Amino acid sequence: MDTRWLVLGGILLCMPVLLTLLRRGMASGYTAGTHSVAYVTAPSEDVAKKLAHGIVTNKLAACVNIIPKITSVYEWQGEINEDSEVLMVRNRCNTQNKR
Repeated sequence: MDTRWLVLGGILLCMPVLLTLLRRGMASGYTAGTHSVAYVTAPSEDVAKKLAHGIVTNKLAACVNIIPKITSVYEWQGEINEDSEVLMVRNRCNTQNKR
């Protein structure tokens, strides 16, 4: 299956959830900056799992999603490189305990 269709399908599946969260936030007086999402890549699923467990255990995030098999294309030292990686999505709200 063409990955463009997978991405489009993912966006369409997430849209109702995103709209609901946006409406709830607006209705409850959402304050900008109270939630954050960070996208982090890792070289393998094993590394991503170890990082995710540490992040959640230390209450640095409410949840870490691990998405396998992404491809990163980037420039390094004047050359274009392409690597297989794992994407980690970290979710946090600032009502969590900070350490």
